[in-house]
Amino acid sequence: GCVGCVWFCVVANISQPNVDSDVESTRLENQKSFIQDISWASFLNVYCIMFELPLHGDVVNLVRLLDNQIDVYVNSAVLIQFWILVPIINLKTDPWKKWTKFISSIRNINRIKLALEVGPELPSKEELDRWLGEPVAAIIIQSKTFITNKKGYPVLSKPHQEFIKKMFNIGCQIVISGQLGIKQQNQTHPT
Repeated sequence: GCVGCVWFCVVANISQPNVDSDVESTRLENQKSFIQDISWASFLNVYCIMFELPLHGDVVNLVRLLDNQIDVYVNSAVLIQFWILVPIINLKTDPWKKWTKFISSIRNINRIKLALEVGPELPSKEELDRWLGEPVAAIIIQSKTFITNKKGYPVLSKPHQEFIKKMFNIGCQIVISGQLGIKQQNQTHPT
């Protein structure tokens, strides 16, 4: 390993697979698109394929399709890996419970990693610490999470810094996502 080296990897971000729809035609069409997206990303030999975990409804068909797609590439030269994008907080459901239910259903668990999306709001410290035991490959920080300090530099709040430092120490990659621009802390607006 080299000290101070920067390396880049291409992550294919595919649309959220609605492969568990109650409507058969929708489910079949989405299954076809999901398999085609994986095939195309594999052909391009990307580092990994990322998609958002559906937080509502069932994921039985998604688990089946994912395991089947991993099986397709097991004996090929393509090392297929998936990052499952999960928000750290959701007002309608507990993302950690949904993730643990999903990952416990996967047969090819060694090819699945977690990409944890962090925004301006954080859950409690206890809820944050649950993620430390999960296979988190990346922390995706929304750009709107940054605030400006007194000198005008973009920074993260102390709770964000503490959590991200813990995740960085266990080997997570850090990704910044979103539009450019930092919100001003204690900004006053003219009336």
